[in-house]
Amino acid sequence: MNDAVFTNARIVTPTAVMEKGTLTIRDGMIVSVTEGSDPAAPRGADVVDCHDRLLMPGLVDLHNDGIEQELEPRPRAVFPFPVALQSLEARLVSHGITTIFHSFSFLDGREGTLRPDRLEPAVRELNTLRKTGVIRHLVHARYEIAETRHYEAICRMVDERLVNLVSFMDHTPGQGQYRNPEHLVNYYVRKYNTPMGEIDSFLRARKEKAMDPQVAPTLARLAAHVRAAGLPMASHDDDSADKVARMSALGVTISEFPVEMEAARAAFEKGMHVAVGAPNVLRGGSTSNNLAATEAIAHGAVSVLCSDYYTPALLHAVFRLAREGLVPLPQAVRMVSANPARAAGLDRELGSLEPGKRADMVLVSDAAEVPSVVGVWVGGHRVLSKHDSGLAALGEQWAREVANAS
Repeated sequence: MNDAVFTNARIVTPTAVMEKGTLTIRDGMIVSVTEGSDPAAPRGADVVDCHDRLLMPGLVDLHNDGIEQELEPRPRAVFPFPVALQSLEARLVSHGITTIFHSFSFLDGREGTLRPDRLEPAVRELNTLRKTGVIRHLVHARYEIAETRHYEAICRMVDERLVNLVSFMDHTPGQGQYRNPEHLVNYYVRKYNTPMGEIDSFLRARKEKAMDPQVAPTLARLAAHVRAAGLPMASHDDDSADKVARMSALGVTISEFPVEMEAARAAFEKGMHVAVGAPNVLRGGSTSNNLAATEAIAHGAVSVLCSDYYTPALLHAVFRLAREGLVPLPQAVRMVSANPARAAGLDRELGSLEPGKRADMVLVSDAAEVPSVVGVWVGGHRVLSKHDSGLAALGEQWAREVANAS
């Protein structure tokens, strides 16, 4: 048996913070969570003194765009997948993420980052490499509904169990995230320095694709295929109650990044999992002047946070919400652990520090203004160890050396 006992921990349970708690694991599973700091440890068990830090469940991230950018950080600068994944995994672990849904955008154009012909090979390679990862790597396939030519590839990967979540996107100018097409124009100008003439041509082509009569029936067939496979489905950038209703009728159970309060409320009232961006929470607003995540949270219409385009935001959004009194800390933690696990159908094994769950855990030092992850365990195996007090001392030493040298 492989036992470990975590003592002197402030354990974040689904409903409260146990100020003096002890958690015991055996063979990678949580077997007990009790109050008190001095239990009798099983013979031969490892004892981890948490020094009054927060012990939280590992973070479950349903939408992270990092892998595409890691593979191709500049146009045509493509790096080997094993190198990219190892680099990204190190950052994910350092921010407490133990289960990650890597987003692959089946979208023609620059927003998808990867060339269309590289998408399916990348998904296949990730499924091979994830066996050597230290955290749980899963696939989130993002299907642009006007790009019907990707239908067969996604169906094929769903059949082979290479995909774990499918979302439906519509980036047609004039609706959704780009209700104001100027936001899309500005995005292309700022990020890619695209000439206006080229942008105009691109916008026309995208609108023409959206008018293809095969768009709606292909979407319905794909939704039926994914639903039959028992996989969760998400809609993306819902902008009205009507769109939420259409997505719900297809079997969608997750509403990602609704851009209007009407849509967020409609999805929540239908029992859907409403996911907002942690960067939106941390920054205090949307980059496209859409719905502010904190407003939706304050109205009780949100259950899940996703890191989206900025990995560190997931952990720090939790503490901002709690610090500003928008929601209690246990509820904020559920938004990055138990709730996304439930949305993805993983809640029997993951998402909370309870007996019978896998020991995916994060130890957080929250004494300073910026909380810091100091330990991470996946299935009871420690995959990150950082001594925050030692780092603080080194920082002071380096500061003195710089001051003396100047």
